[in-house]
Amino acid sequence: MTDAAPTSAPAATPPDRESIQRKRAARMAAIQGIYNLTVTESKITMDKLSTQLQQQWHDSIAHQDAEWPIDAQPEQALLNDILQGVQSHKEAIIEAVRPTIKANWKPERMSPVMMAILHCAAYELLQHTERNTAMLIDEYVTLAAGFFDDPELGFVHSALQQIAQSHRP
Repeated sequence: MTDAAPTSAPAATPPDRESIQRKRAARMAAIQGIYNLTVTESKITMDKLSTQLQQQWHDSIAHQDAEWPIDAQPEQALLNDILQGVQSHKEAIIEAVRPTIKANWKPERMSPVMMAILHCAAYELLQHTERNTAMLIDEYVTLAAGFFDDPELGFVHSALQQIAQSHRP
C-alpha cells in the first residue's frame, strides 16, 4: 500500500455551522472581556477591548494554545455588540440578574466568570428579542460548561429562564 494523497479534499465546514461557531466564539470572547473588565477594573474602551480579544484569539489559534476552546474566529459585529451593550445597559442588566440570585447571596460574592456569563446573556435576552430565547439560553449554558459543573449550570439555566420569563414578550 502506498501513501497516496486523498482523492478529494476534506469537506469544508458548512457555512451555517461556521456562522454558529463564530457566534459562539464571539460570545465566549465577550464573556472573557467582561470578566477581565470586572477583575481588573480597567477603563479600556470597548473597541480596544474587542481588538485585543480578537488578537488574543488569533494568537491562541496560531500557537495552538488551548486558552480559547473554540477554533473559529469570533464574529466581530456580535462581539462588539455584546461588549458595548453590556456596558451601556449595565443598570438594566444588574436589575434583571439581581432577582435570580438567592436572598442570602450577594452578587459581589459570586464568581466574576459567572457574573460575566449572566450579564452577557442578560444583555442579549433583554435587547435582542428577535433572537430565539431557547437558543440563547442553551448557548450560554453550553459556554458556562467550560467553566462550571452541574450545580452551577443548573443555576445559569434557571437564572436565564427567569430573566427571559420576566423580560421577554
